Amino acid sequence: FKIAPNIERTAQALGIQLLNTTSQQNQRFENKIPQLEFLKELDNIPLPKSEIYLLGDTDHQKLISEFSDPYVIQFDRGHTGTGTLFIRSEDELEDLKSAFPKRPVRISQYIEGEAWTLNAVSTRWGTHYGGLSYQITGVEPLTRVSGATVGNDWSRAHSLPDNTISQIAMITKKVGDGLFEEGFRGLFGLDLIVDDKEKAFLIEINARQPASTGMHTKLMLKNQQIPLQLLHIAEFLGLTDSELIQNMTDRSRPAHSLTKLQDQLSEQDRSLGRDINASQCILRNSASGNITIAGDLGSGIYDRTDRDLSEQAIDDRYSIDHLDEDEFLLITATEGRIVTPGTEYARIQTYGSVLDNSGKLLPVLVDIINKLKGSTHEEATTT
Repeated sequence: FKIAPNIERTAQALGIQLLNTTSQQNQRFENKIPQLEFLKELDNIPLPKSEIYLLGDTDHQKLISEFSDPYVIQFDRGHTGTGTLFIRSEDELEDLKSAFPKRPVRISQYIEGEAWTLNAVSTRWGTHYGGLSYQITGVEPLTRVSGATVGNDWSRAHSLPDNTISQIAMITKKVGDGLFEEGFRGLFGLDLIVDDKEKAFLIEINARQPASTGMHTKLMLKNQQIPLQLLHIAEFLGLTDSELIQNMTDRSRPAHSLTKLQDQLSEQDRSLGRDINASQCILRNSASGNITIAGDLGSGIYDRTDRDLSEQAIDDRYSIDHLDEDEFLLITATEGRIVTPGTEYARIQTYGSVLDNSGKLLPVLVDIINKLKGSTHEEATTT
């Protein structure tokens, strides 16, 4: 799902059509500062109180008074939560000011609540969405960064009340339609916070194919739904209405008109993916330097009741389609790969939840993550 100007230039030189939004549109709506300007133009989008400042002009006590304690600072660009900082002391702010005095940042009210993420697609046939998942953030031992996103738990979405689901659907439709009017096309994601009063706040837009798209697509196919990924592809291929019907219609649920097809999509929209019962967690390099993968545990399917974690997978296939209910899929970086700090090097996917009732990783997953960490080698650094 990578979007980059150099990819676009290469594709243009080779005469290749990219099935993706442009890097210009991606930067306009993904970067935190222009994104906030866009969102403030939309009607009735619930946002945390947010403003743009130059870091060097900020004052800790004034920001607490204006926003909250702690408050949130976001750099214009970041990745997997690493550009988001929760400021709890004047020293933390002063360190940032010293390092980046002329850097514009987005400063926001901190809202206590659960983090959620949703996949959506903006097309000429409307905005459609699904795959609402609890966003696993800052959970040890997956990461040492409190704001880093390290997984998705779709199985928890069924616990959200109907009024919260309606709020999220309204937010997504308004944002998706607004993006389309501004020329954005295709898949995008939304990050939200649901507070203790069951109110949903939009935190940010991910103006690209979300990282969970691959797994979400397989789960939608398993549920005999029309994947958002197909609508994304259809939009960029410029399919006509009749071509869309021909390519999107499931044989078990024929839709002989665009109206019937849109009715099917609207039915999917209403569920927001609450019929999905699966989750994944992502292991990132939390060392201070690069690590090298030893390859002691290979990709494949493992028994989630096996606390001994045999080094031999019970099945060497690597798709969630092939899992039984008591198994999990491990996807790891290849042996010898060098992984930079903060970068993903392993992923675990399973049916049900990867978390216990207190929000901690299941013990069997902690065991395999510790084993994966123990099989990596930290590279020596030079100065």
